[in-house]
Amino acid sequence: MLPRTNRLPAPHISRVMKYGKRVVGNGVTLIYRIKNKELRIKEREEKRFVFIVSTKVDKRATVRNRMRRLMSESVRHVLPGMTINVDGVMIGSRGLIDCTQAEVEIIVQDLFQRAKLLKA
Repeated sequence: MLPRTNRLPAPHISRVMKYGKRVVGNGVTLIYRIKNKELRIKEREEKRFVFIVSTKVDKRATVRNRMRRLMSESVRHVLPGMTINVDGVMIGSRGLIDCTQAEVEIIVQDLFQRAKLLKA
């Protein structure tokens, strides 16, 4: 689970979904918005994420929660290598149901590299 400082609050999700850039991967979609220091006077400069898995993916809550935990743990491992502060929404899809933690980490790392959010 991500630390509280790295979790995106619910009121900010719609802003990221509306104005963010999308990167689509195998089983995961990343929507991110780079934080601008001038616009964020009151907010701390943190990398914040939220994880969404729809009931359309699977009706069972245990499967959806497992997918969220896999994405969350993968992002937690990638956070120290990130170069800039962003708000991000990760949306899981059916391609992620049978994946292991190692496979999800590779997918997430690839998404962040394609979005140019990681150090070279």
